[in-house]
Amino acid sequence: MKEYLFDKKEDDLNTTENLINLEEYKKKSLAPDKREKFDIYVPMIKDDDDEEDEDYITIKKVDNYKDVISDLKTNIFSFILNKEIYNDYPYFRVDNTTKYIPKLSSNSKILTEKKLLEIHSHLPYYHQYKDFKMLYSMDKDGTSLSTVIQKGEEYENTILILKSLNGEIFGAYLSESLRIKYNDFYGTAETFLFTFYNTDRIRVYPATRINDLYIYTDPTKIAFGCSDDNFSLSLEDNFTNCFTGSTVTYNNPPLCKEKANNITVVNCELWTLSI
Repeated sequence: MKEYLFDKKEDDLNTTENLINLEEYKKKSLAPDKREKFDIYVPMIKDDDDEEDEDYITIKKVDNYKDVISDLKTNIFSFILNKEIYNDYPYFRVDNTTKYIPKLSSNSKILTEKKLLEIHSHLPYYHQYKDFKMLYSMDKDGTSLSTVIQKGEEYENTILILKSLNGEIFGAYLSESLRIKYNDFYGTAETFLFTFYNTDRIRVYPATRINDLYIYTDPTKIAFGCSDDNFSLSLEDNFTNCFTGSTVTYNNPPLCKEKANNITVVNCELWTLSI
């Protein structure tokens, strides 16, 4: 793979004078700990005269990452579809070079700072500069699953976090907005499940792509993953009937070690990501 370093000026990005072969530019380190803040990586469209077996990527420096987040997301998805590079996850993963620490719009009764950072570090790269905004809290908004779905309808990316009576914390990252969709699953392979098993260390279960049964919702149920008539996580009847099991969708074990077939949920929060 060939790589090129581009000058940060937008107008010069397409000029051949500013292309510097990295093999001939060893003195400037591109190691993650040496990069300046807000370096952004954007896939490059190959030119007509490029060889078929060569992959290219550009490095573009910007002063304000917020201006390129939407374009970056589009480019990354295009790059994945064309190159099928998953890096052990079903989305393009790049280390967060700014070590951004997200802020919470409200105090969480479930997340500690360590747990928050663990979840944040597994989000797709183009969300790792965003803060957490609370949409729903069981303490404030009641125990209706319909309320949870309603609160998440307008937000494309949300994080559902649950706490059991035994103190276990687990949940899911949703790549699409919650909505009522009878007898059908939705979502994308960016959706993943996670659990902490009474520790501060997260365990993440990304989609396997064996099937696309990522998210299911109706007025009385929110569920994730399905195989052999089993759900990876199912919340039913306003949290009174909750269980977790293993499915090929996420290749996950039960997300709770105790009473996986009869979980007592004592708290739930729904968060979204915002700039």
